[in-house]
Amino acid sequence: MNTPFSRSLLATSTLLISSASLAAGFQVNEHSATGLGRAFAGEAVIADNASVLSRNAAAMMMFDKDAFSMGMTVVKPDVTVKNGTYNRPNGTLNVKYNPLTGKKSFDSAAVGYDSVNVADVDGVAPIAVVPNFYYIHPINEKFAIGVAAYSNFGTGTEFESDYKAPIFGGTTSVQSMNLGLSLAYRVNEHLSFGGGIDIIYGMGDLYRDADGDVTVNVDVAGIPPSKDPSLSINGKTKVVDIQATGVGLGAN
Repeated sequence: MNTPFSRSLLATSTLLISSASLAAGFQVNEHSATGLGRAFAGEAVIADNASVLSRNAAAMMMFDKDAFSMGMTVVKPDVTVKNGTYNRPNGTLNVKYNPLTGKKSFDSAAVGYDSVNVADVDGVAPIAVVPNFYYIHPINEKFAIGVAAYSNFGTGTEFESDYKAPIFGGTTSVQSMNLGLSLAYRVNEHLSFGGGIDIIYGMGDLYRDADGDVTVNVDVAGIPPSKDPSLSINGKTKVVDIQATGVGLGAN
C-alpha cells in the first residue's frame, strides 16, 4: 500500500454571492455514501472505492484495476426561525455627495423604528439532491488517471413572500458542479503524487425586499436641488435580485 503525499484542494466557483455563504451552511460535503457513513474519517487515505478521488488524487495509485463509483445523497435541512422581532425603519435621511471627490456625508437624519413581532417559521430550507460520479483507470504500475463529478454547494433558503422581516428572508441559493480530471504518478512503494484540474459551474440566486417608510434625499454638489436624486421605500420594495451563473477553473 502506498502513502498518499497530498490532499486535493477543492476549487470553488466565483459567484455574485457573499463569501458568508460558506459559514451560513450552504456548503455540502456529501461526496460519497461510504464516506458519509463513517463521517468522512480517513477519507483521503482509505481508498475503498473510487470516491477517494474527491479528496486525494494520489490515492489512485492504491488501485490495481478500474474502479467506478456513483451515488446520490438527499439533504433535508431543518431550518426554523423563532421569537423574531423586526425593527421596521421609518423617517427621512439626508445625504451630501460630491462626485468630484467621492466624499459622502450625512447631513441630517430623522429615522426611527417600529418594532414588529415576526411569526415563527419552519421549513425554510428546501430538499436538495447531491449526485456524485467517479472513475479511476490505472494505466500501468506508474500512472493512473481519473474523472470525478460532484458538488460542493447545493442548498439554499427560501422564505414566504409575506415574511414580516423581508430584508432577512427572501431567497438564497448556492449550487455548483465540479468536474475534475486527475493524474497520479507512483515514485516508489511508499510515495505517490497526484494532481489535476477542476472545472466548476456555479449558480446563485439572491433576492431581498426591504420593508419600511424611509426617504433618502441626496444633495449632489453641482446639481440644482430640484434635480437631486431621492429614494423612497414605502412598504415593501425590492432591493436585491441577482441570478448569477459562472464557470471557474482550479487545480488540486
